[in-house]
Amino acid sequence: MNHGGVTNMHIYPIDLNDFHKKYVVTSPQDLKLEEKIDEFLSAAKIDSNKYAGKLFANILEAFFGELEDIVVIYENYYVREYDNVKEYMYKKMLMEKDEIEYIFSKVKDGEKVYFTDLDHTFFR
Repeated sequence: MNHGGVTNMHIYPIDLNDFHKKYVVTSPQDLKLEEKIDEFLSAAKIDSNKYAGKLFANILEAFFGELEDIVVIYENYYVREYDNVKEYMYKKMLMEKDEIEYIFSKVKDGEKVYFTDLDHTFFR
């Protein structure tokens, strides 16, 4: 997404057979939840004080609140099991190799790769 000063962020659904509950998100900086919600609302031209703005903010909070840095997860828990983060995503997260390559082809220096599983939110 790019809207004026809004950062570029890409959101990739990775479980097409499970109603899009799992996503990989790339972002050029550490995600600050309140800033990201404000960016989305601004880009969508939604007033955060209105009902729609509050509803949309709650949905975004549930989505972004569950994001975890994939590289940190890999380095903290799986570095001995898998040779690299891509192998971890393929074998543990069960992502297709072409999906992984596509995502990493879009990641620029300084960007982070996050994962979320919406099965763990209250919006099920």
